[in-house]
Amino acid sequence: MAELELSRREIIRRRRQASFVGRRDELAVFRDNLTRGVAHDDYQFLFHVRGDGGVGKTSLVRQWERLAVEEGAVTFYLDDDVHSPVEAMEAISAQLALRDRPMKDFDKALAHYRKRRHEAEKIAHEQDLHGEEEVQAPSLSASLAAQAGLTGLGLIPGAGALAGAVDARRLAQRTDRLRTALAARFASDDDAQLVLTPLVSLTPVFVQNLAETARRVPWVMLTFDTFERTGPVLGAWLRELLLVEQFGALPPSVITVLVGQGGLDERYWSDWMDQIADIPLGAFTEAEARTLLTHKGITDEDVVQAVLRLSRRLPVLVSLLAQSSPQSAEAVGDPADTAVERFLKGMDDRQLRDIALLCALPLLLDEDVYRVIAPEDAADAYDKLRALPFVTATAGQCRYHDMVRGPMLRLQHSQSPTRWQQQHLRLADAFRTWRKEVEEQLPRTQRLDDPQWRDLYHNENYHRLCARPRQKLPAALAEAVHLCHHDPEHLHRWIQMLQQAGEDSGNAGVADWARRLSEAAEDGPITILTLLLTEGALKPARRAQAYAHRAQQHIANDDYSQALGDYEKAVDLDPDLAWAHAGRGFAYFRLGQLPESLWAYTRALELAPHNASMFAGRGDTHLAMDNCESALADFSRATELAPRLVWARSHRGRTLAAMGRHEEALVEFQTAIDLDSKDACSRAGRAQLHMVMNRYQAAIDDYTHSLGRGVKDGFTLAKRAEARLLTGAPDDALEDLERAIVLDPAGEWALGLLAIAYRILGREEAERAQWQRLLTVLAGVTRPGGKDGTMAEFGNLFLFSCAIPDWNRAAEALQGFLDLRPGPDVIHEALRLLDRLDALVGLDRARTKPFQLRLEARLSPSSS
Repeated sequence: MAELELSRREIIRRRRQASFVGRRDELAVFRDNLTRGVAHDDYQFLFHVRGDGGVGKTSLVRQWERLAVEEGAVTFYLDDDVHSPVEAMEAISAQLALRDRPMKDFDKALAHYRKRRHEAEKIAHEQDLHGEEEVQAPSLSASLAAQAGLTGLGLIPGAGALAGAVDARRLAQRTDRLRTALAARFASDDDAQLVLTPLVSLTPVFVQNLAETARRVPWVMLTFDTFERTGPVLGAWLRELLLVEQFGALPPSVITVLVGQGGLDERYWSDWMDQIADIPLGAFTEAEARTLLTHKGITDEDVVQAVLRLSRRLPVLVSLLAQSSPQSAEAVGDPADTAVERFLKGMDDRQLRDIALLCALPLLLDEDVYRVIAPEDAADAYDKLRALPFVTATAGQCRYHDMVRGPMLRLQHSQSPTRWQQQHLRLADAFRTWRKEVEEQLPRTQRLDDPQWRDLYHNENYHRLCARPRQKLPAALAEAVHLCHHDPEHLHRWIQMLQQAGEDSGNAGVADWARRLSEAAEDGPITILTLLLTEGALKPARRAQAYAHRAQQHIANDDYSQALGDYEKAVDLDPDLAWAHAGRGFAYFRLGQLPESLWAYTRALELAPHNASMFAGRGDTHLAMDNCESALADFSRATELAPRLVWARSHRGRTLAAMGRHEEALVEFQTAIDLDSKDACSRAGRAQLHMVMNRYQAAIDDYTHSLGRGVKDGFTLAKRAEARLLTGAPDDALEDLERAIVLDPAGEWALGLLAIAYRILGREEAERAQWQRLLTVLAGVTRPGGKDGTMAEFGNLFLFSCAIPDWNRAAEALQGFLDLRPGPDVIHEALRLLDRLDALVGLDRARTKPFQLRLEARLSPSSS
C-alpha cells in the first residue's frame, strides 16, 4: 500500500534522479565536501560551476541539492528573476517561509524599508508633482536614484566595493545631505540610513536570520544560477557577504554555488579565487554520453554514433535526441540538421510538436499564457508539454532550456516571418490586457515597484520587440530614458529584456543597444543618458526629457552649471516642457543668477499655472532678492494649491519673519509642524525666529527636538549652543560645540562660538588656541586684499574679529562682506549677532559703533 500512496511529485523526483547519469567526478567533489565537514582543511564553502549552455550546469547543481538534502540541508535556488541584492534576500526569505522557517526579523526590516522608501518617494511626489506628469528639480527621487547608482545599490565607502570609480569625498558629502534631509522626515537617522543604503541596514539582519537557520540544520545551500546575467548586480554584494564578512559572519556550513557561463568578474573576485572551488563543465565524455543513451534504451552503434555526432555530446541535446527513441541512424537525421529540428521531426504526436514550437515563444509559460497561443482543441496538452525533457517547472511556471528554445525560435522565424510576427503580437496584446486590468487597482506612481505589473509590462514589450524590432526599438530606448530616473534595478531589468529580445529575434540592432546600455549602466544614469542622447535617435520630445533627466542627475551631483546647460537644451527642444523650465529656475537660483531664475520660474508657471512647487520655487527666488511681498504671494498661492506642501508653508513662515510679522510667522511654522512633526526645516525656522525674538529657551527646545529626530549637523548644534550661551549655560554649550566641530571641523560659526565659550569659562589658553584655529580655517579671506571668501565667511570673520578683538581685521572683513551686497535680512541678522556677542563678552561699543552705522546705512533705501 505504501507504494500506492506515493505522490506525483515523489514519482517525478525519483524518475529524474534515476535518469541523471554522468558527472561522477563533479558529484564526488560535492559529496566528499559534505562528508569531510567544515573542520577539514580542504572543506569548500563557495563553488563556481561554469560552462557553455547545454553542458548540464543546472542539472548538476540540482543533483548537488539532492545530495545536500539527503544530508539534512535546507536549499535555496535563485536565477535571473532577481535583479538586486535586496530582491535576492527577499527571494531566499520567501523560499524559507514556504518551509515554515520564516526570517521574521528580516521580513520585518524589509517591510519597514519598503514603507520608508515609499514614504520618501511620496514626499518627493507631493513636493514636486502636484498634478504634473514629471518632477522639477531638485527631486528627492532623483537624488536617491543617483545615490543608488553611484553606490552599487547600497554599498558605500567603508561598506564594500563601489560599482565604478567615484569621488568618495563628494559621495560622502551627498550621503550626509540626503541623510539629514530624510532624518528630518523620519523618526531616526537609522531610517534615513535605511533608505539611502538599504544593504548596509538589511544585510546584517538577513545574515543573522540565515545564520540562525544554519545553526538548526546540518547544511544550508544557496544556488545562484544564470550568474552570467545576475553577477553584475549581485557580485559585489556576494563578495562582501561570503568572503569579506562585511555584514556579519555566516556559519561555514552555509555553502554557496555560483552557476554561469564564463569566468567570474575579476573586479569582484580576483583577490579571492583561491577561496573558490572552480568546477568547469564541458560536453559529456563519450563514455558518459553512451551511458545516457543506454539508459534511454539506445544501443544500436550506428544510432549512437549519429547521436554523438549531431549532439556534439552536449547533455541536453543527447537527452533530446534520445527522447524520440530513434531506431536507425537515418531516423536521427543528417548532421546538417540541428538536434532540435530532428527531435521535432521525430515526435509521433504532431499536435504536441506544434504546441512545443509555439510555446517556445514566451519567456515563461503558465496555463494562462498557454491558452493564448495553443489551439482550443489542445487544452489538455499542457501537462504533456510540462513533461518534456527540456522544460523546467518552478513556482507554477515553465521555462524552456536555452539550448532548445533558441533553435526553436530561429526555426519558427525562418519558416514563417509573418506567423512569427502574428504570434508575438498576439502574446503582446494578451499581456497588455492583463496589465491594464492590474492598472485599474494600482496608482501610477506604484507601478514600477509592483512585481506583477512590471512583469506584464516587460513581457508585453518583449513580444512587441520580437515582432517588430526596428519599429519598436526607439520606444524601448525612450523608456530607458524614463527609467534612468528610478532605481537602477528597474533599468537593469529593462536592459535584460532588450538583450533577450535582440537574441531571440535575431536583430543585431536591438542586441547591440542592450550591450551598450549594459556597459554604460556601470557608470550610472548620466553615462546612459549621454549615450541615448548621442546615438539613440530619440524623438524631440523624449530627447528633451532625456536632457532634463540628465540635468536632474547633475543637480544631484551639485553640478549646477552642467544642469543648466542640459535644461537649456531641453527647453530648446520642447519649449512647453514646464518642469524643465522650473529646473532651469532652480539651477539659476543655486548659481546666484536670481533675475534669470525668476524669469525661468515665471515661464514654467505660464505653462503649469497650478503647480504648487513651482510657485514655491519662485517664492524662494523672490525672497533671495528681498522681494518679500512677491515671495509671500507665491508661497501663499503654493499653500492654497497644496495645503499639505510643508516646505512651502515653512518658507512662507520665513518670509513673514523677514517682514517682521513674527506672530503670523509663528502660526505658519506651527501649521507646518502640525502637518509634519518630523520636518526639520520648520523647526529650524521657528527656532531662528525665537532667537530673533529673544526667546532663547524656546529656540533651544526646537533645536533639541530637531536633534532628537536624528538631525545630525554641526550648524544646528552650534545654534543650540549659541542659545545656551545666551541663557547662561556655557557647559552645555561647550558640549554642543565640541560635537558640532566633530561633525563639521571647518564650521566657522561653531569654531568661533567655542572660543567665546572658553572665554566665558575662563579658559584663556584654550580660547587663544581656538581663535587661531578659526583664523586658520578662514585663511583664504584673511590675507591682505583677499576677495575669495563667501558672504558668510566675511560676515563670521567680521563678527569674531570684534570679539577677539582685532579691529583692523574686523574693518577689512566688514568691507569684504559689504562688497558682496548682502540683502536687508542678512544685514539685520549681522546686527542681531553683533548685539548677542556684546551680551556674551562685552564688546567695545565705541569701536563697534562705526561698524553698526555702516551696516545700518545699507538698510537705507537710498544706499547703493
